[in-house]
Amino acid sequence: IDDILIHAPSKEELEATTIVVLKRLRNAGMTLNPDKCVFKQKSVTFLGHILTGEGLKPDPLKIEAIKRIKVPTNVKELQRFLGCVTYLSKFIPNVSEISHSLRQLLEHQTEWYWSHNQDEAFNELKEILQNAPVLRY
Repeated sequence: IDDILIHAPSKEELEATTIVVLKRLRNAGMTLNPDKCVFKQKSVTFLGHILTGEGLKPDPLKIEAIKRIKVPTNVKELQRFLGCVTYLSKFIPNVSEISHSLRQLLEHQTEWYWSHNQDEAFNELKEILQNAPVLRY
């Protein structure tokens, strides 16, 4: 196991839950590397997201990587971009509607033609992600 996240509404419940989890790990014969353990964090980066007391937001490193993606020139590059967008789609209102013209290029036997519509959708998706809201729990 690489990562275990524990959350509780109060400090007391967090400590109690942490003790239960540690006991269960020990009973299962699992050990932890103390150098890799981090406790009582106000925010944590996990699976491309940042979890805070305020809510969930995308990891700025992921957003920066998407920001650097150049306009796709083939299906593979477009699939890569849309994969990144899909992973963070919870932060993009109307993602299906916005990405429709891009997804059309992925349809079977569709000739590759990057038009103004695709350019607008590509840039809009990147812009929305750069200004992604914090999603409340």
